[in-house]
Amino acid sequence: MKDLILDIESIVENKLLYQKFPQKLLHTIIDDISFQGIYLGHFKMYNAFFNNEYI
Repeated sequence: MKDLILDIESIVENKLLYQKFPQKLLHTIIDDISFQGIYLGHFKMYNAFFNNEYI
């Protein structure tokens, strides 16, 4: 199953020129931004791109 997922990932990256968001930057904190329940100094790049709520 994991091989299938990696194959699909490769196809999407190559055919659609898609690049994954760098893991290194995903948890970078942006000090001077707050949003909803996220206080100054706790806002991450993850919060900028993904919904913070779990359903």
